[in-house]
Amino acid sequence: MSLKRLSLLAAVSLCLLAAALSGAASAGKAIALTPEVIAKLERSFRLDPATRSLMNAVTNNDLKDLAYNRDLYIGHNDIFNFRIDAKG
Repeated sequence: MSLKRLSLLAAVSLCLLAAALSGAASAGKAIALTPEVIAKLERSFRLDPATRSLMNAVTNNDLKDLAYNRDLYIGHNDIFNFRIDAKG
């Protein structure tokens, strides 16, 4: 496995971990990252078709392309109605 793929897989793993921990934190529980928590996360991970698709997308594409929000781009108004006088 290439270094790029390994780093992307690590990023996906960290995202999954962060999501799991934030869910627990929002429930009002204080959670430390212990070997037991990691083992629980590993046991709860299921490589279903949706998860496999996400992992394939992350490991085979540039993250900037995946994070690009087309709705923001389309909604951006590049027509200006006002002129601002600037000195200098």
